Amino acid sequence: MKDAIEFKKEYEKSKQIQIILGQDDKKKQTIRELLDSNPNVSWEEFHENAMRCNIVEHDWYDFIAPAMHKLNDMNTIYDYVENMGEASVSFIKLFRERLAKMPAIGWPYADAPKVGNFAERFFYGSHLNNSAQREALELLWDWAAKEDRWSAQKTIISMMERNKIQNEDLADHLAYYVLEVDKAFHNLKSVKTNLIKSPSLRRAVLNLQDRLN
Repeated sequence: MKDAIEFKKEYEKSKQIQIILGQDDKKKQTIRELLDSNPNVSWEEFHENAMRCNIVEHDWYDFIAPAMHKLNDMNTIYDYVENMGEASVSFIKLFRERLAKMPAIGWPYADAPKVGNFAERFFYGSHLNNSAQREALELLWDWAAKEDRWSAQKTIISMMERNKIQNEDLADHLAYYVLEVDKAFHNLKSVKTNLIKSPSLRRAVLNLQDRLN
């Protein structure tokens, strides 16, 4: 009887340790843990894990940074979007949501440019899905205007002046979002609006420039 009681105690203790370590349920894994254990995980498993958005330490280390590392180039993003279709839109929406709610401290400030770079490559990599592209443009503008990140500002300005947003609906969407956010940044003064072919986007930028003068 005594042995049975001791066994039960040890079992319960072991079970509690497994719970703490997340070994009792793979559904509790963070993206970081998933990718550390299997870098070549399928897109379906990656997406399912991402949408659970498990955080143990910090959004940056457990979700944002590993997600950007996995989707590290346009070809990879294209493959992800092609395989997951509209589900990829829910991922980029969640990515933006977690980024916006992320604590201001506890993450490497020097890595801030990675977010703008990620938004840019997600825009180009998801060129077959306009909804995903809209989310990527909004993310890029948020990082440029709301967060005032210089590298993101440089990227979005280059995209506008070089007319990289060729789809009229996307250009119109960005123009609307720019005015909706209603936040200018100093580097907008340098934008050569005569180079912007989209009438709506050009007018939106001119409107913000007027506020800066």
